Amino acid sequence: MVEGFVDQLARSEIFSDLETGCLSCLAAIATPVSCKKGQEIFAEGDGGDAFYQIVEGTVAITKKDEAGTQREVAVLKENDILGEMALLTDSPRSATARCLTDVRLLRILRSDFQGQVKAGEGQSYQILSHLVGVLCRRLRDMNEHVSRLLQKQAPRANELAALREKLAKEWSF
Repeated sequence: MVEGFVDQLARSEIFSDLETGCLSCLAAIATPVSCKKGQEIFAEGDGGDAFYQIVEGTVAITKKDEAGTQREVAVLKENDILGEMALLTDSPRSATARCLTDVRLLRILRSDFQGQVKAGEGQSYQILSHLVGVLCRRLRDMNEHVSRLLQKQAPRANELAALREKLAKEWSF
């Protein structure tokens, strides 16, 4: 069964560059999980205790807006991962994951992952270094995305300020 998990983990973006030995260490602590359509894998605000890789099916990632309405921010499919931050921190989940179809997953518990890293088992340093590198790259990409969004909104803010000033002059009593 571990061999099948090695092949599955190698298909994810986050682990695709790892050597087989590293993947075998991860596969040894991975467990299969099945969820039904409509089932929540985890909810925004829950404690982050595990990482998941989708083996089969689709999962919606939603986030609450200011009004408390769930807004879909991503749809994940086979080989995509979710909950990867939970391997490194015990921070609450930043979003909700709900199954759009019946879903099969591989789950790695943070406690098992951190136990492996603390014990120095297998090639834990390479795994940890690779994981941190991927997460840093994602953070950099997100920062660039936010920067582009802010640049698009800056002209609108200037337009609104000019309009407010014009209205204040024209409508002053």
